[in-house]
This record gives sequence, C-alpha cells and structure tokens, in this order.
Amino acid sequence: MGLADYNSRRPGRTKMFNVLLAEAGDPGHPAHAFFVKRYADLVEVSAGALREAVASGGAGLPSDAHTG
Repeated sequence: MGLADYNSRRPGRTKMFNVLLAEAGDPGHPAHAFFVKRYADLVEVSAGALREAVASGGAGLPSDAHTG
C-alpha cells in the first residue's frame, strides 16, 4: 500500500497531521522543533536518494547536478 492510498483511508488522521504541521510553523508551538527536524531529515534523505540516482545514471539528470 502506497502512502497516498494509506492516507486516503485515514482522512481524519491526515487532516490532524496537516493542521498540526501548519500550527507548528509558529516558533512558539511545542511541536515546532519536531517539524523543523522532520523537514530537514526529509530533505537530507531525498537529496541523498537523488545523488545516488544521478551517480548510477538512473535519474535522467546530468551527473554534475547540484541539490542545494
């Protein structure tokens, strides 16, 4: 089951997560640090996967592409 399918079967949970994510944009929110770290971790994992795909020729991108 893919993530989109999983989330579509749990609309209340998905809505709650997204509301919490939006509210945690306020630096004074108790969950702010959690979401900042979560976002940074997701960027790091995604950039690593993209670098690996580029290195193996599987991304359809030039090998000198930069990810920020």
